[in-house]
Amino acid sequence: MQKQETYSTLGTKPAARLVIERIGVPLIAFALLATLSMRGLCKPPEDALRQRVSASYISRVITVVAVGDVSLARGVKNAVDEGTNPFDSVRDVVISADLAICNLECALTDETEYVRGKGPYGGGIYLAGRPGSSELLADAGFDIICLANNHTMDYGRAGLDDTMDALESAGLVWCGAGPDEGGASVPAVYDVDGLRVCCLAFNEVEPRSYSAGPDEPGVAWLDKPTVLDRVAKADGKADIVIVSLHWGVEGIAKPTRTQRDLAKAVVDAGADVVLGHHAHVLGPVETYDRAIVAYGLGNFVFDTVFRSGRTSAVLTIYVDRRTGPVGYALTPVYIEGVSPRLINGSAPKFVTRVE
Repeated sequence: MQKQETYSTLGTKPAARLVIERIGVPLIAFALLATLSMRGLCKPPEDALRQRVSASYISRVITVVAVGDVSLARGVKNAVDEGTNPFDSVRDVVISADLAICNLECALTDETEYVRGKGPYGGGIYLAGRPGSSELLADAGFDIICLANNHTMDYGRAGLDDTMDALESAGLVWCGAGPDEGGASVPAVYDVDGLRVCCLAFNEVEPRSYSAGPDEPGVAWLDKPTVLDRVAKADGKADIVIVSLHWGVEGIAKPTRTQRDLAKAVVDAGADVVLGHHAHVLGPVETYDRAIVAYGLGNFVFDTVFRSGRTSAVLTIYVDRRTGPVGYALTPVYIEGVSPRLINGSAPKFVTRVE
């Protein structure tokens, strides 16, 4: 099992993959910026554009891909058992990034004893995928898995242990859950060719009993003072800080005033990127100060039956090694069956953040 001490196990890109990406991804970023600018879709000031397409600038850019909720349970589990790889159609987009992150909205366990009394009337939805499905996440190109949500503990301590063991066996690092409240709030640390990235994850969605205690395993609860303290500490030890927040109301894309205020506070504490999950619909992406805030990334791999939950996007964030995020692109996807597919004819929408 991954150690949860000062930091989680340090993840790094495989050398061969880094060679490809260090050459290919910056060129793709340059081509995207230049192409969209020529088409009138991205119009930064002329002097800023010249600066951003210089050779020295291109070499400083890394890409971070983030997606919405990934559930490998229920219908997805059945499809995987029948030989379907739900990531096939989007693998090239995810694996081309320097760093890819998702929220895993299920346990990975063969445990059958779920936590009873989860819902207000003693019922509830319980999600579990096969432990071996962690290999699908790794093969798709994901690097950091966020576990702070309202389904990670559906199968209790055994389910959490199985999930962490499965992720470790696939070479993945995680954040947002652990053997106690201290371990649950430890960031995942990832090295991208010398750039140190810290990712933290917190959950505010009931049941509160899923949160880790002083001596009890569980997920990291979204307690504002704790979150801001952990972000500030990570900022002191990392080049880039990413924070995943499981929050909001299911089916509601518009963030509340509370969410907006919290996002600003998290950025003020040192976060460069804020990623929201739980609403199961795609919400707005905004820039605040030097940071990028995605209030809700919707679903990505999910057996949803609602059309609003099938429309989503891949968020690609462009990060300057020296100054932080400089822009982002949204690549539209639509979930067909259980698999996200790129929408034909839909070009990524690129937004540049210019000081």
